[in-house]
Amino acid sequence: MKSINLSELSGTIGGIHYSLGLYMQHCAVYCLTSQKHLSGVKFNIKTNKKSIEYDILWDIAEDTNLQKSIGDEETATEFGAMGLAVLLTLELTDYKYFESAIKGTGVDFWLFKDNREKELYVEKAASLEISGIRTSNVSNNLLKRLNTKKKQAQKSKDKSKQTYIAIIEFGKPESLYISLQ
Repeated sequence: MKSINLSELSGTIGGIHYSLGLYMQHCAVYCLTSQKHLSGVKFNIKTNKKSIEYDILWDIAEDTNLQKSIGDEETATEFGAMGLAVLLTLELTDYKYFESAIKGTGVDFWLFKDNREKELYVEKAASLEISGIRTSNVSNNLLKRLNTKKKQAQKSKDKSKQTYIAIIEFGKPESLYISLQ
């Protein structure tokens, strides 16, 4: 069984400061444990071509300080989803370098194969739009969120050669990781 280890977020990921990665890691753990998941929980990912199952692993103990520090549920979900989406991008694509996108571009990150590519081909970067759902329901689920994010990501279509959308749901947990052609 393949696994995604959240501790990788606090390591070296191109373009992501370790403190941001560490915050994403803690938010993801918070979101997963708030849904009563334990390390090793099955994580189902649907891409354009296949479904994949991973185990999500972490070594951070649930504690009240973590819960009090995170505070805002929406922010925790956003950054927890961001962390899982970064790890999925590293796992599922050739992109290894991330640069935060400016608000209003329709995406969260510009993606590059490495730092050198970033310096040479900024206008041809891939892009990644991320969305998190703590627990899906009839009015807020993966497919409905995907449709919303497809429209939003169209703003960046002229600026990137490839656009990815990652929708992370913590309740099951599951994800859509879609490439827009």
